This record gives sequence, C-alpha cells and structure tokens, in this order.
Amino acid sequence: MTLKWPPAARTTDPITSHDAEASLGGARQTHCSRILQVVRTQPGLVSGEIAQITGLGMHITSRRLADLKNQDIIGQSGTRVWGGSGRRQGQWWPRDYQTLLPLED
Repeated sequence: MTLKWPPAARTTDPITSHDAEASLGGARQTHCSRILQVVRTQPGLVSGEIAQITGLGMHITSRRLADLKNQDIIGQSGTRVWGGSGRRQGQWWPRDYQTLLPLED
C-alpha cells in the first residue's frame, strides 16, 4: 500500500520544518505500514501498546496514527486504561471494522 501523503510542513512553516520533512524520505510510509499491520492484526490496541509493539516510540506512533486516520484507513472507538501511562487512551481499529463499531471522527 502506497499512499499519497499531504505535506507535513505548511507553506508558512520555517525552512527547518521543510528540511525535516525532506529528510524523512520513505520513513513515513514505512512507519505507517508497520503501524497499520499491527492495527489490522491486533485491533483495539491503544497508542502506547502500538508504540511498544512497533518500537517506534509514542511521538512517532501518534503522528503516524493521525496520518492513517486522516487517510480514513483507521479510526478510534472506545477507550481503556493503558498500564504504561495509567491514563485512558483511545482504541484504534481498521476501518474494515466500521460495520461492527461506530468509529468516532
């Protein structure tokens, strides 16, 4: 699956943001593919669990989950407490589950 991503840096962002986006290369696609594989094979996980499984860390995982949600490939429905933080986090589901769960937008 190869998606066309919207620019990560806005036209009003400083040049450093555009440099950072250019340095990503194919990493954005690779990260999204890894995360999507986890969400499809283990639906209902929270961000912290996905970050642990992929080894990408919370910051990158959160950004890539947002990318996939903006592409309407995954969605959130339900919450539960994650032991890593002790806080409630949204559960992530592939859009294929839409017939089973009312996904929140």
